[in-house]
Amino acid sequence: MPSSSKTSVVLAEPVRTPEIEVLPRVSHVLEHLCPHDYAFDIGRVFSFPHTQLLNKSAVHWHIAAMVLANPIASKNNINVIWHHVTDWRDALHIAMASFNRENASIAKKLSLPLWSKASYRQLSGLLEDKKATKLLRHADMVTPEFVAKLYCLNPQLRIHQVLDHLAQEDEAMLIAKMFGRLSDDHQMRLVDSLKAASSRQDIWKKLRTAFISANGDFPTPPEINDPRIKPILSFDQLSDVSKTMKNCLGGFGHAEEALSGEAAYYAFNGDEKAVIQIEPRFGGNVITDIGGVSNKPLSDEVLKIIKQIFANHGLGDETKSKCHWSTTIQCQLRNLANEDEATSHCKHLVEELLQAVEEVPAL
Repeated sequence: MPSSSKTSVVLAEPVRTPEIEVLPRVSHVLEHLCPHDYAFDIGRVFSFPHTQLLNKSAVHWHIAAMVLANPIASKNNINVIWHHVTDWRDALHIAMASFNRENASIAKKLSLPLWSKASYRQLSGLLEDKKATKLLRHADMVTPEFVAKLYCLNPQLRIHQVLDHLAQEDEAMLIAKMFGRLSDDHQMRLVDSLKAASSRQDIWKKLRTAFISANGDFPTPPEINDPRIKPILSFDQLSDVSKTMKNCLGGFGHAEEALSGEAAYYAFNGDEKAVIQIEPRFGGNVITDIGGVSNKPLSDEVLKIIKQIFANHGLGDETKSKCHWSTTIQCQLRNLANEDEATSHCKHLVEELLQAVEEVPAL
């Protein structure tokens, strides 16, 4: 019986060859200018040897990178800019809408090599803020590191005294997290304090004081058992008393003294309102200052009552070492220094200073 065999044929699936992306030829110059993967993207637009790009100014290099960094912009925008836009400021606005003719000069300060996409996005956001724009205009050079620090800071803390002493972006981020939830009043006082800083050490000392002031209480001062005397135990209380008494207690300088134990403050609510300052001495505490509303002197009768209350609790009197005219002049000079322009309030401060100077005793 003859044998039969069947042969089965299996058809092989076609072999799929992977698509190979052909990268454009890129010069070493372009690689040096574009460390953030822009080199091949720009190389596709400006073919080797990239003369059409490299013959332009550094501003135009940034413009090309800005277009590529924008996720919704068309790469064709680069061709439009190069072939149809004659004014570089108009080209800059096409690349980044937050640029305009008023802030276009900032683009000339942008450092090379070209930036990362994230850095360009941060720059775009900063250009929407007036304080940030002012700092960018006055910078000798605008770098990605400078932009990152400025971007992380709270808008109110965008001042050169802070930026000049920050070493890295993380420090700016730390400050933002520490003070991002402060009230506007706290932020303004912190800014006033930081504007007087002269060193990096001074900046961090003031930031520490501000943080503790906003989040913690002052050390407990000596107890005074009298219903008319209340200790001031926090920065908020100090600030409220300062507003009521119209004096300069609300600054961080006084808060720093209270936090460190160098001084303590009490509010007196009797026939006249007053603020009492005490300081530690060997063997105990003493009264070093008593002031009324707007630092005006109290009546002799009220002064006697206050001093007697504290004397009953073992606190001596050293107020004679501080004169009313000296305290007034120091406080009003500080207030005057915070006035940017000649306003009616500024005029009032000068009038009070003139009156206080008249009270200076002959030496």
